[in-house]
Amino acid sequence: MARARAAPDDLLAAFEAQLRARDTPAGPGWILERSARVQRSIGPDDTEWAGFVGWSDLSGLPPDAVDAEIAAQTASWRERPGSCADGRPRRVEWKAYGHDAPADLGARLERAGWVPDDEETLLVGRVADVLAAVVPVTVDGVGFREVDPAAPDDDLRRIRVCKEEVWDEDFGSLIAELRAELVGGPAGLRIWLAEAAGADGEPVVVSAAWLRLHAGTDFCSLWGGGTRSAWRRRGIYRELVRRRVEQAAGAGHSLVQVDASPDSRPVLERLGLQALTWTRPYVLTLGAPDRHGPGASCPGPRAPESVTVRGRSPPCPPPTPCEPLSSSASTAHRRAWPPSTSRSGSPCCASARCASSMRSTGRR
Repeated sequence: MARARAAPDDLLAAFEAQLRARDTPAGPGWILERSARVQRSIGPDDTEWAGFVGWSDLSGLPPDAVDAEIAAQTASWRERPGSCADGRPRRVEWKAYGHDAPADLGARLERAGWVPDDEETLLVGRVADVLAAVVPVTVDGVGFREVDPAAPDDDLRRIRVCKEEVWDEDFGSLIAELRAELVGGPAGLRIWLAEAAGADGEPVVVSAAWLRLHAGTDFCSLWGGGTRSAWRRRGIYRELVRRRVEQAAGAGHSLVQVDASPDSRPVLERLGLQALTWTRPYVLTLGAPDRHGPGASCPGPRAPESVTVRGRSPPCPPPTPCEPLSSSASTAHRRAWPPSTSRSGSPCCASARCASSMRSTGRR
């Protein structure tokens, strides 16, 4: 007999309690700060990402007080070093969810100078349901294996080459962060790759993804993805999901979480994960002029179909008046997220922003 699906409200409550409001630093050298209204993680001064706001509760505050809290957070972040050693500007991410209060949090962040990035879907499911739904895949000419944390450099170099081909951008910063976490961080990161013989007979990475095992919780989370164009639509992504979730089950984790792009969402829903709400990162670039400030108009919305360079903050669009979002939706879903559609031939990926690293539930 088919097993009853987990209640979405129960899954969302578990995510909030165990992952989003967790009380452990995000990684080596990170500092966790929490007030009654905001929890934020502060990164080392030499990282591209200065930190992130993963949890906030501004419910019950009058509008002026909400704006004042956002302004105080923005000012505090701007006091931190604004550029990396090589001159690149540093950034901060504020991760907003569809059930956050107030309902117009995103518009208020934009007014304060935070730029919205691609919207994603928060998916959560039971590990057992995923393993029951996924079928092992054998792909001719492709082998799957885990990166050895004792000797990761060659694999990480080849993963970088793969990622940069798929996404057409520099992945050096992300690969460096992954290496630091894999070698010196908590023992929760697992990196998997799929490889095949290249034109010269040497193995090349055709896809890669990673798993985080969140100690002291029921959760694991899936990150990365993206497959070279010649190897898409063969089941490689599904097999990487299966292997990572199977590994999480062996480590005693019973729930799996993903911030899913429109490409990976339908695949993951077919494997038993449930869409709970939308989520969107808002990015503040440090070391850049504050073009917004109190009372300024906010940037216009970015169309989902717009061509942007992943992982880089776009230029500020022409200002348009800020309007509050509707607050008439349910507490679990303040507004609908994009329909479950996939663009044929696109690089299926567990995160539309896998190059830009910061995540409220564990970065990248």
